[in-house]
Amino acid sequence: RQGFRVRRVDLLIEPGQSLGLMIRGGVEYGLGIFITGVDKDSVADRAGLMVGDQILEVNSQSFMEVTHDEAVSQFKFHKRMSLLVRDVGKVPHSCTTVEPEPWDAYSPTGVRTRRKCPVSAMVEEKARSLLPRHHFANLSYYIAEYGARGMTIEAFVSVLLEMLDTPEKHTLVTEIRELIFPEDRTRYDELVYRRGRDVYGDPLDRHRRKDHLPHSHDLPDFNDPTRLRRGSETQLSRADYDSDQSMQRLPM
Repeated sequence: RQGFRVRRVDLLIEPGQSLGLMIRGGVEYGLGIFITGVDKDSVADRAGLMVGDQILEVNSQSFMEVTHDEAVSQFKFHKRMSLLVRDVGKVPHSCTTVEPEPWDAYSPTGVRTRRKCPVSAMVEEKARSLLPRHHFANLSYYIAEYGARGMTIEAFVSVLLEMLDTPEKHTLVTEIRELIFPEDRTRYDELVYRRGRDVYGDPLDRHRRKDHLPHSHDLPDFNDPTRLRRGSETQLSRADYDSDQSMQRLPM
């Protein structure tokens, strides 16, 4: 590849196809919009987009001074796109320092992002003060799994209530509710706040679930730079254009 070559790339996402693109950046981070990941055999891959490409325009709209969320919206709502990209080769780091924590995993709007929001920071701060280190790590893991749609709301609440096993810890459920996807909140309330029933289910099931809590060596290493957990990253992947064009499955 030749450095700083500018080219135009046309994309057409058919039903059931994956855009397969991960982007980083935004004017709030002092960055343009850069491609940091391309899924093999995805629409982006077949069109020739590459890691290190800077997106200059989408459908004639300049991407030089857009926010991260504005960039995501463009990819989210358009199935046919004409991109002007520049081959930079190496993606610059954000000018804004953001701690590489698991709480950056997703936003409750249906788009998984790599930015820490105020709600996530609030939950993280309270969880650190209430939970032992290993329970905090487990909670981080499950929040990330739920945010990636790797767990149902029922499974998430089940393990959540296992960890929040004292009245003081249980106060976290109010803050964690703000991290729940809007479509899951009614069910979350039913599972967490219902009265007169054992929300934990069969005691034998509780022990079995505890046996399957991830050990420390099974947890994702959130300080591993290969995970690309930097200030502003969103993966636009399969199912982004299936159900209501909302980005539901965003594996990293």
